[in-house]
Amino acid sequence: MKESVKHISTRKELYDEIWSISAAGVARKYDIPYKQFLEQVKEADIPIPTSGYWAKLWSGKSVDVIELAGNPNEQIILSESETDSDQNRNKTHKDYNRTQLYKEVWERPIKDVAKKYHVSDKTIRKVCKSLGIPTPPIGYWSKVRSGTKVKRPPLPKGNYPNEISGKRNKELSFTEKVASKGKRIDILNDQEFKKVLTIADQIELTDHDERINPIVIRQQAIITKWQKAYAENLSEGLGNYGLGDPPMDADKLSEEGVARRSRIVDTLMRALSSGDLVTSSEESFFLIKGADVTFSFSEAKDKVPHVLSDKEKMEMLKYEEEKKRRPSAYKPKIRKYDYHFNGKLSLKLSNNKFFRDSKSTKIEDRLDEIVIAIYEAADFSRKKSIKEAEEKLKKIEALELQDEQRNRYNAEIDNTNFLLNEADDYEKARRIRNLISAAEKSESKEKYSEEWITWAKAKADWFDPTVAKEDEIFGIREHTKNVQDKKLKKKDDFWD
Repeated sequence: MKESVKHISTRKELYDEIWSISAAGVARKYDIPYKQFLEQVKEADIPIPTSGYWAKLWSGKSVDVIELAGNPNEQIILSESETDSDQNRNKTHKDYNRTQLYKEVWERPIKDVAKKYHVSDKTIRKVCKSLGIPTPPIGYWSKVRSGTKVKRPPLPKGNYPNEISGKRNKELSFTEKVASKGKRIDILNDQEFKKVLTIADQIELTDHDERINPIVIRQQAIITKWQKAYAENLSEGLGNYGLGDPPMDADKLSEEGVARRSRIVDTLMRALSSGDLVTSSEESFFLIKGADVTFSFSEAKDKVPHVLSDKEKMEMLKYEEEKKRRPSAYKPKIRKYDYHFNGKLSLKLSNNKFFRDSKSTKIEDRLDEIVIAIYEAADFSRKKSIKEAEEKLKKIEALELQDEQRNRYNAEIDNTNFLLNEADDYEKARRIRNLISAAEKSESKEKYSEEWITWAKAKADWFDPTVAKEDEIFGIREHTKNVQDKKLKKKDDFWD
């Protein structure tokens, strides 16, 4: 088997890198298949972080670091087998060796083994079954992580093939494809994006016997309580009367669907932030860097012919008898079809990204994609919020501009009217002065006496806005008022 040297360092240098960027990150850094890298690290007796270490670290929680024992300066040569790197990557089929596969499925979870072979964990289980390889039972890995000693059954002897071949259904893992395309999520910097890729690459579905997050437990209890009340209502023909809106898609899931929802949400919470992303027990949303990512689950239904209940049979029998006596007898309304949940689950995120069960894979098999999609949805939500805020600001600015223009227009109207009103007063003053000029030349001194001329000039100055003289009787003339408001009126009573 030909090998190529990828990197040379000391045990301490490699240990520091692994505990800095994760084992998967170091394997990608030096372009070594993850399985080969782990084997070389194990052979060098270098400890690696346990499951959940990175999620706890990035959420600010305390973590346990396994110290490096032995000679830290011992040289380590990391290499890559061409058999795995070149030949297998270009094959459309993958060879499964019975002894090797048995060793692999008992050294790490089947989901991780499936990633190495670029197939689903369901495919690995089928291969193991065909080769007579026992697989770890439910709860095995949680016991291993807790330090409980567990027995590994031996590889059974029998007439089993030593090797079989099977198709690969993808050349690269999802996270490898994302990284290779240089994809970016704007709300994350480069370091944060690498961490998210690592989380997606290492995410593992919560075991059935592991304790679920208390928030998810409360959500499941709320959903189950509504479903139970709804079932009681249906038995009494009341529908959803008095129940209110179904909480968290309670009307779209079966009992099995609710259980699957809980495990998926709990797994995502553990992976993304050790369980503090769902901020409410009565709502379905993650909070990612200040952005809400809502999600909803639904389960498909099969349409099947309705089977009459005993009560409906009696109603139909009664109707048939009644019909013989009275043709206009009322036929009971009985539905023709029923719709039963079929176990096919769908997950929808707030950016309209869907994940659905298919014939070959379930939503649980695409948790790595869902992790990335959640951050994409958060990015979408943040951009949407920014866009909505910008549009709201534009509307406010447009309204303010309209107000300003309207106020300016109205002010111009007022000022123009004030000008016209002052012009009217000025015209009155001019006419009075013209009369005074003529009066001064008049020979009728009795009528146009010096006293009258003085009085008339004072009134001209009172009318004239350019003089604005205060009158001892009328006071100050308000020149900007309109003619009607300035009209001199007699008073019927002195105190009017």
